[in-house]
Amino acid sequence: MSFSKNLKGTYGIAWSASNKNIPYCDDWCSNAYCNAFSQNGRGDLQRLKNLGFNLVRTYYWDPERSHQLFLQEADRVKIGVEVPISNNLVSSRDIRSITKLVNEAKVYNCVKVYTVGNEMSGNDADNIAWALAEVAKLDPDRPVMHSSIYDDSFATMKNIIRRLDEFTFQRFIAGINMYFYSNNPRQWGDCLQGSVNKWYKDPMLKNIPMIISEIGYAGNNEDASFDAIHNTLYGGFCAIQNFPNFLGLELFSWRNERWKGASSNESSYGLCQEDDLNTPRKQYYAVQNFKNAGFYDAIMKQFRPFLD
Repeated sequence: MSFSKNLKGTYGIAWSASNKNIPYCDDWCSNAYCNAFSQNGRGDLQRLKNLGFNLVRTYYWDPERSHQLFLQEADRVKIGVEVPISNNLVSSRDIRSITKLVNEAKVYNCVKVYTVGNEMSGNDADNIAWALAEVAKLDPDRPVMHSSIYDDSFATMKNIIRRLDEFTFQRFIAGINMYFYSNNPRQWGDCLQGSVNKWYKDPMLKNIPMIISEIGYAGNNEDASFDAIHNTLYGGFCAIQNFPNFLGLELFSWRNERWKGASSNESSYGLCQEDDLNTPRKQYYAVQNFKNAGFYDAIMKQFRPFLD
C-alpha cells in the first residue's frame, strides 16, 4: 500500500466551472477559468476545503492549455488534485499529449493521483493498461488509477488489472463509480459498505487499493438527496475505518452541470445550483453537517498528515 498511503482517507468531490452559457464540456481547470477557482475570484477550491474535502476530481484537461493557476491555487489551499488523462488520449495512445500533461502536473505537491480514463469500455482494456504504464513511468512517485463502471463481479476492472505489468500494478489504484438508485436513499451507506465488502472478499481484488471514484444522487427531490448523501458519507467513512485497503470516496458533484444538455440528469447532481453557489441545495447541508460531526474529525485526524 506504499504508493496509495497518501490517499488513505480520501474525501473528494468532482468539480467544474460549467455555466448555463457553455453548452459543452470544456477544460475547466485551464487558466481561462481562474475566476472560478482562484482566491481573487469565486474561490471554489477554498470553499471545497472549508467543507472538509481533501481532493478535487477533474475530468478533461487539454494538453495544449496551461493549468498552472489551478495547480498553484490547489497548492496554496492545500487540497489534493486528481489529474485526468482523458479517454480520447488513452484510446488514441497519444503519448505526446499524455507526456505534456504529466510533465506539467508532476512538479506540484497538490497532485495526488492520475486518473487514466473514466468508464471506458472493456474493449479498451489494452489501451487503458498501456496508458497506465506510460503515466506510471512518467511520474513513478505517484499512483495511477482508472475509474470504472460498477458491473457484475467488477468484470471490467478485473479485465484491466490482468493486463498490468508489475511496475504499474505496484502503483495502481482501482476507481469504481457507484450509484444505488434502486435502493432507498437512507440505505446508501449500507449499500456502500456492502459493495466494499464484496470487493475485498474477491480473491483477485482483496489486496488492491480501491476508491469509490464517483457516488452521488441525481434529482430534484432534495430530501431524498440529503438522505442519500448523509448516509453515503457515514457509510463511506465507516468503510475507510474498517477496510485497510479501501481509501475513500468522491462525491459527484460540486454543482449541477448542464453541459451534457438540459435533459441530462447531471443537471441535478450538485450540492449547489450551477449558477448560484450562494443558495445551496439540501445535500450541501448534509455535507456541512457531516463535516461538523465528531465522526469526520475522528477519522480524518488519522490521515491528515498524508494529505496535507
